[in-house]
Amino acid sequence: MAAGFLREVIRSFHMGHADVALHLLEGASREQIALVRESRLDVAFVLGTPDLPNCNVTQLWTEHIFAALPRGHMLCDCDEVTWESLRYEKVILCQSELGVAIHDRLITRFAELGYSPWVERLDVGREALMHLVALGLGVSFTSEATVATQFPEVEFRPIAGDAARVPFSAVSLPNNDNPACRRFLSLARDMAKKWEHRAKDAAVPHSLKRQKGKSIGDTYHHSHVVRANARCAAVKRQKRRGKHHDRSKRSPARTSGATGRNNRRPRNRR
Repeated sequence: MAAGFLREVIRSFHMGHADVALHLLEGASREQIALVRESRLDVAFVLGTPDLPNCNVTQLWTEHIFAALPRGHMLCDCDEVTWESLRYEKVILCQSELGVAIHDRLITRFAELGYSPWVERLDVGREALMHLVALGLGVSFTSEATVATQFPEVEFRPIAGDAARVPFSAVSLPNNDNPACRRFLSLARDMAKKWEHRAKDAAVPHSLKRQKGKSIGDTYHHSHVVRANARCAAVKRQKRRGKHHDRSKRSPARTSGATGRNNRRPRNRR
């Protein structure tokens, strides 16, 4: 919980209810759902939106998927990357729930593009996985809430498009009469309404807010096209300047009262 929605909910609840003790348990979704059903856990936050009879399941927030790249990788020059730009990369994932969800998303997305991804599933934790990325053994993926944790020689870039998001939900029993739990869930629902409408770059670490204007996916495999187009544009500008220079010799210069416009594009994320 280095960053993200759940961290902010816990922070806000603790600030407003310092007298309430919070007992946190980390585990797999199926284990936490079982504890909720047994009334041993008030609420479980799980990946996805599972269909659970006799339980209240409320999707609260979504997180963007980020690519984890070894420092010096060509895609590190981009603000965000596309699925297609990763089609020739070896992808390494861990066996966690998030790793499984991203694996399924990756297979589906690449199938739509007509590619078969090169994926290796490793029986390691997230920290070890990031160190393997740093060593150049492959690229990987993680969620938005975890990119605030820095790893040596690893850089994170968001995957382009709204489809590169994973949902998270709260699971509880409808007959739970714990007043603290009801207040906690009420706060979470209120914050969720504002969270999805926050500024798009609010959750992006400062280290990612740089090098605006870089190309996204084609830079990796088609940089020669970008350079060629740039040369063509330079030649055209030179020709236009030459024509303008010839006209200025034949007629007096004219001035305009219009001021220069700022043609920079808005700084949008992801």
